Amino acid sequence: MVDRAQKQRMQILACVIAGALALYAWLGLSNPGRITVEQTLSVQSFSIEESPTGNPILQLRGSGFSEQTQVLISPDISNQHQILGTFRTWQSQFDVATNGKITIVADNKNDLQILDTTDPAHPNLLTTLALPGRATGVALQGHYAYVGCTRAGLAIVDLAIPSKPRLISTLNTPGIAGKLVYHQKRIYLVDGQNGVLVIDVSDPSQPLQVGHLPTKSITWDLTVQNDLLLVANGPDGLLIGRIQNDGGIRVVGQAPTLGRAFAVASDGDFAYTAGLRMPLQAWDIRNPGNPTLVQEVEVGARTHELALEGNRLLVALQSGVRTFHRSENNRLHMVGEIWTDTGIRQIAPLGNLAYAVGYGKLYTVDTSTPKLLPGNERIYLGSNPQLAGRDNLLYVTSDNHLLTVTHKPGEGFTTLASTEFPDRLSAIHFGHARLYTADIFNNVYVMDMDRPHAPMMAYRLPHLSKVVSLENNPSLLAVAEAKRISFYPQEGGRKISHLDLPKGQILDLAFHDDWLFVSCAKQGLLTVDLSTPEEPTVRAHKVASWPESQFSRYNRIRRQGDTLFASNHELGLVSLDIDRPLTPYEIDSLQLPGYTINLWVHNGQALTYHSAGTLCLIDMSSPSKMKWVGEIAGANRIQEVVQREGHALLTDNTSLRAIPIPRKLTPNYSVPGLLEIELPSDLPEGTLEVQINNYLQGKDEKRLVYLNL
Repeated sequence: MVDRAQKQRMQILACVIAGALALYAWLGLSNPGRITVEQTLSVQSFSIEESPTGNPILQLRGSGFSEQTQVLISPDISNQHQILGTFRTWQSQFDVATNGKITIVADNKNDLQILDTTDPAHPNLLTTLALPGRATGVALQGHYAYVGCTRAGLAIVDLAIPSKPRLISTLNTPGIAGKLVYHQKRIYLVDGQNGVLVIDVSDPSQPLQVGHLPTKSITWDLTVQNDLLLVANGPDGLLIGRIQNDGGIRVVGQAPTLGRAFAVASDGDFAYTAGLRMPLQAWDIRNPGNPTLVQEVEVGARTHELALEGNRLLVALQSGVRTFHRSENNRLHMVGEIWTDTGIRQIAPLGNLAYAVGYGKLYTVDTSTPKLLPGNERIYLGSNPQLAGRDNLLYVTSDNHLLTVTHKPGEGFTTLASTEFPDRLSAIHFGHARLYTADIFNNVYVMDMDRPHAPMMAYRLPHLSKVVSLENNPSLLAVAEAKRISFYPQEGGRKISHLDLPKGQILDLAFHDDWLFVSCAKQGLLTVDLSTPEEPTVRAHKVASWPESQFSRYNRIRRQGDTLFASNHELGLVSLDIDRPLTPYEIDSLQLPGYTINLWVHNGQALTYHSAGTLCLIDMSSPSKMKWVGEIAGANRIQEVVQREGHALLTDNTSLRAIPIPRKLTPNYSVPGLLEIELPSDLPEGTLEVQINNYLQGKDEKRLVYLNL
């Protein structure tokens, strides 16, 4: 009897457990606010309907929607609607060529990637081919691919069956083979410091060198028009040669460019050059012995390649692709720009399409309808500009100048003043009516803000080691060097004290009254007691041992009230309560996509910059419940950010830009598979980007829809 009763009890218990598990599973699956791993976000169709309020209703139909799905809307200032498709390639690409049906990517490894692009929006990898050297240049002609293979010279590949390519011949060259062009059964090949080689490929199985143009500097790019060879020859500018019948080349002209010429394009009458630290230059070469400069256009970034397609000149830049229109008098006018999340290395136009490769990605771009950015929302600066803001003024470095700038949405930037320094500036910080700048020799300049439009220098701190970070409170200035923090009185004078941290490099500083929080590569987050500035003391540390790696130097800490926000490439984003500085404790953490490089906090909102080139928007109004909101397009290679109402003002490698912060809309999710969003009445005309986001376990799903209003 006992055994039977015990067995019954076990059966009842098993039924209860099974029922509880079933109920738990049912609740988890039936709750529309729960995002499960199996859900996939997709948008099959969308339409705009009228509403009783008069505002249009955007209806999105698809799958993966829930009550947690977030919707952002912003002007498509980066022209993302012109990117028809993308494809993940290897990490670094050097060239691309296409005939429409297939596209070839030279990937700077010992491989050639061959893609099927009969459907331009969906490039598909057919196969790869191992080569004897790194592929750095490629040209397509008929069913042959001609590839520059660095130290292995020229390789010729038979693509009669694209999925089964065959390496049929090679030709060793004395230099380092790179870019090349095909012209009338000859290959013109850049061979590094060896200049340009002319190779007869009338029989692709037996390439034969027939000519040579020696150059003084390393040759980067070239093009052939009729019987002219035009060479981008680095510091020696544009070199023009006339091609002889036997393959020889006779130099007939030269044009000194304003910087290192890396790229050249030509239609035979006019040539265009660009490169490093130089504007885009247009040359009249109808008299090739005397090329005449006809126009200079500032592009503000390193140009990797120029490509002509009809009356359009496409410029491959670190920030993306810029399109210029050539008027009847051959003047260039910028008509559009596409910002990409990777810099563009090379571009191959084909009619109204172009295939562009960046660092790890191939883009299919529609070049038929380029658009300008709204307003004059950019100014060009020197390399690696830094940025700080106060009230309605911006302070931005441009080489050895400090600029005072204002910004009005839709109208652009206005420079009010420029202050010159002896050397190039490398850091900037604003706080407590003082502006602090450091130069490349680690002199720190302290500027009084009595005249905010043109700050005047109060004093200078010389002879520091590498300045990592600057921070201040009303009485102290803290300067972080590599492994030392030095403390100075705000009003100037001799150093009060210093604190050495030999165990790890200092990454960032944040003051909180008489306490200083220090981000340190090997020791984590340190709390320093400065109640007696003459004897700074490390009192506590929190966030145990942030891992040291190649990204550890990017740890950033930002304070807002009694909360400290910290970014880390592995931890993502962490919020800590520092009301009691000796015992800070973690409130919340948020895993973010990619490595978190930088962090900016403003009025309950954070922007985080990531290794993938994305700028993420974080809702931090509740530090104990941080929320990933979405991404901001067109934010590549960011140095610093200042947030204003509705805008992110940021510096990239070479310019100051204004990017509208996307507006968060509240979708109505009451019918499965349908999202309804009431659009605001004050949306700008033009193309709008609608971002639909799900976020789960540190990974985000994002879908984009583009509306034309």
